Amino acid sequence: IAGPAHATEVRQSTGDDSSHKVREFDWTPADFDVAVQAIDSLAVDSPAASAAIVHDVLASKPGAAREIVVVNAAAALWTAGKTDDT
Repeated sequence: IAGPAHATEVRQSTGDDSSHKVREFDWTPADFDVAVQAIDSLAVDSPAASAAIVHDVLASKPGAAREIVVVNAAAALWTAGKTDDT
């Protein structure tokens, strides 16, 4: 959420050979329809502060923590082949 992230996809090619297909991506927060936010806003100084952030995420409170959870969930769904995007 603080800037671009580089991702590499490696898939086994179809057919009888054991070759692999490699694609590289640069994802930005805009690709996930989220705003760029400072990573510092995710820093905590105590277990209570961490618990408060988790609570806010589960309550869908807007902010950097929620956005990073959304982005990671979207990336996981894409990686698992559960989206129409390629």
